[in-house]
Amino acid sequence: MLTSLLLAAWAASRVDEPIRLGDRLCHPRRLIAKFASAGDLKRSIPKGGKVLAWYPQISVAVVETPKGALQASRKWMAERTRAQWVDFDRVALPAYEPNDPMWPDMWHMRAIKADLAWDHSFGSDAVTVAVIDTGVDLTHEDLSANAWVNGGEIPGNGIDDDLNGYIDDIIGYDFAYGDPDPDDVHGHGTACAGLVAAVQDNSLGVTGVAPRAKVMALKAATDAGYFYDSANIAAYLYAADNGANVLSMSYFSDRVSRAEGDAIRYCRQNGVLPVAAAGNSSSVYPYYPAAYDDVLSVAALNTSLRKAGFSNHGYWVDVAAPGTSLWTTTAGGGYTSGFGGTSGACPHVAGLAALLLGAKPGSTAGEVRAAIEDTAIPVNQGSYGVYCNYGIIDAEAAMLSILGPPAPPRPPEVRVVSGLGSQIADFHYDTDAVMTFRLHGRGLDRATTASVRIGEVELPIANRQRDWITAVYLPPITGPLKLFLDGQEAYSLAMPNTYTMAHPLLAASTPEGGAACWGSFAEALNEDSQYVRVTRRDDGRIVLHGVFRQVQFAANMDLWVRRHFTGTSEGTETIQLYDWSSASYPYGNFVTIHSGPVPTEPTTSTFNLTDPIRFMDPERTIYFRILTSDDLSEGAELRLDVARIALK
Repeated sequence: MLTSLLLAAWAASRVDEPIRLGDRLCHPRRLIAKFASAGDLKRSIPKGGKVLAWYPQISVAVVETPKGALQASRKWMAERTRAQWVDFDRVALPAYEPNDPMWPDMWHMRAIKADLAWDHSFGSDAVTVAVIDTGVDLTHEDLSANAWVNGGEIPGNGIDDDLNGYIDDIIGYDFAYGDPDPDDVHGHGTACAGLVAAVQDNSLGVTGVAPRAKVMALKAATDAGYFYDSANIAAYLYAADNGANVLSMSYFSDRVSRAEGDAIRYCRQNGVLPVAAAGNSSSVYPYYPAAYDDVLSVAALNTSLRKAGFSNHGYWVDVAAPGTSLWTTTAGGGYTSGFGGTSGACPHVAGLAALLLGAKPGSTAGEVRAAIEDTAIPVNQGSYGVYCNYGIIDAEAAMLSILGPPAPPRPPEVRVVSGLGSQIADFHYDTDAVMTFRLHGRGLDRATTASVRIGEVELPIANRQRDWITAVYLPPITGPLKLFLDGQEAYSLAMPNTYTMAHPLLAASTPEGGAACWGSFAEALNEDSQYVRVTRRDDGRIVLHGVFRQVQFAANMDLWVRRHFTGTSEGTETIQLYDWSSASYPYGNFVTIHSGPVPTEPTTSTFNLTDPIRFMDPERTIYFRILTSDDLSEGAELRLDVARIALK
């Protein structure tokens, strides 16, 4: 009888619109509480409240509170009654489904939970994404309504009305050919723009991640798809100076451009968030602009939400997003279901950044980046391991984080250290030489205090960011390297046993071809029988790619390698370094440092590097490679115990 009367009261109660408390939507007057008995419930009703329902099967009641007293009633019931727990009456919403006819096939949008993020916000047309690419077809039916328009320019009058240095730049600019029409002959940019911000709910085609954001079309590539620095740099500066909030950069090169790095830094200093594709070479070699410190870099996933085989990866890659079988717009007014690559992954993240900026006006680029990274789903996939620093983007979780309260930062973790070394007692070193090294990881800024020590010596910290700490020291110093955060030891590493400053291998990979690479920095640090293992490819070769980074230059440097091969007694090995003076990778040449029969027993080799500066790019990165002849036995494996660059 009690239950039926309560259900009648429930039916008579008015259904109100939900309210938001922090990161949750809930009923403005209802609480749900658990009691041991109906008797305890009767003695636990707040003044002016009433019981709407009692479910004896689970001993749970629905209680209506006085108007405007929801939180006070919850506090009273939780603290002053026999309630075992008291919760708000939360609201669940159906995932938003746009009326765009291709939406049911857009698996990639649901994979990142864009539809669940739209339950909270569709973003804002006050946010602008600069799509720096081959141009954008802004006459497309699914893009035209979201085209950014320069309100300070009068169309077609041949005058630079807004005095920004560009004439008639109404919808962007073509920096490749120097005209105000950022048309897209190639087609790549239009596909990227559709993933960022195709119009939603117009009963046409597809939708973008940020369906209300504006697209600033900045054509930096020639119609053949070549991005010259001179055009890219101008596009970056234009974007920052003309109101762009996010850069979407679906291109990559191994070359480092100091001017490009300065231009991207200018964007960040002016509140713009740069997002870039990590590259499609299935390598740990850092590609740019993604590998610059100021850029949010993106790896690609396949339809199973695993790292796509072609995608670059490594500690320098931040997040991952879908990059195969993508539905989006094409130049000329059409659509495709076959766009992909890290070029397709990047716009998902750029679009998410724009969506978050629109959901919470006034958010900074740093806050948006933290929301995306700290809510990403961690990855650890087979031989690739942790192939990106934070994981797979989760649009819903990022949205809840930006709306507040923010997601907790990832627990601090150091993944690799560039620049290490101790000295043997009888080796003299010029102590006037200041050495720098960097701890790479994540969550390194969350602590109030940080200190770095080698042995008992505390070292000056030159810079501390989310993903790295840079420290300096004067050798000789011996002892383990330790990081302390808020006084607690967060990381410890035995220094490599070497006679001077050493730069250990930071990352290792093998290109596509049926092989796998297991292990990386920790396995190649010391002579300890922990190996980087690389298996034989389908073509009979073994190929290892390795990276040394932030290498401190010295006129006299050595390459140390300790390795052996198992499962084969035949074949030759070649050890090489890339010669940056020949051209940017992959257009130049590797220099052979050694060639000979594959060693079948652990073998340590030291190779003196003459003119070592040619092996460094402007970011002081060295590319290392071991490859073999194609006659290795099936089941052959390379086991690399140590690889380092040592200063003499």
